[in-house]
Amino acid sequence: MAGDRVRPRAVADALGAGPAPDFGPSPYGPGGTPYGPGGGTSYLPPTAPVPAPGPKRPYAPYGGPPAGRARRRGTGVAFGVAGVALVGVLVAVLIDQHGGSGGGGGSSGSGGKSPSTSAPADTLPDAWLGTWYGEGPGSALEGSDGIEVTLALTGGKRGSTVGRQVSNVRVAGTTADAGCTEDLQLSEMQGDTMAFVAVTSTPTDTSLHLQCTKGRHYVLSMSDATHLRLDAGSQALGSPTALEKKSG
Repeated sequence: MAGDRVRPRAVADALGAGPAPDFGPSPYGPGGTPYGPGGGTSYLPPTAPVPAPGPKRPYAPYGGPPAGRARRRGTGVAFGVAGVALVGVLVAVLIDQHGGSGGGGGSSGSGGKSPSTSAPADTLPDAWLGTWYGEGPGSALEGSDGIEVTLALTGGKRGSTVGRQVSNVRVAGTTADAGCTEDLQLSEMQGDTMAFVAVTSTPTDTSLHLQCTKGRHYVLSMSDATHLRLDAGSQALGSPTALEKKSG
């Protein structure tokens, strides 16, 4: 970095801090022009450009290309940028249509995995339709000694009421039934798993003044053609964990 400390002194000497160098006659003396013969070299810009004698011709600014060339170069750059943008759009479209560029599992044939030709069904599958029944032991903590659940699915689309479930909850030591009857709406579908929400809820034993609350959620999965698995949800402790399809 020593060279950087010497450079300012050399510049100061060149600009007049030391003896003035002899650059010859001034190009701005009487009758002189920057373009005339015998003119010396100047380190300061002229106050106003003085045209050279002879035929006039345009001069481009010092250090810059002619205007026409600049326009042509700018046009070329613009077309180049537009071309790159177009290629980027095409690549994005191709990636979107083919589900990404590799790394996402195997593919068959030369065209990779074909996209689905139809949207996923939003209707409760026919295999779910019918009456399903299950029994659970109940829960001493909740004062029940047995729970029965009957689920009747009649079908429908997602967002509509597709069936009803009736629960019979035997209160321990009595004959009272503390269960609720609920109309179920199909809220979500994912493969063999369905989610339902209770849009109505009333006491199964209408003679009892029970507080049955709507809005409970239930998730069921089809284990096989005749069994549904009841996953964790809003059901009471001791409820059945599986429901079997009734024949007929």
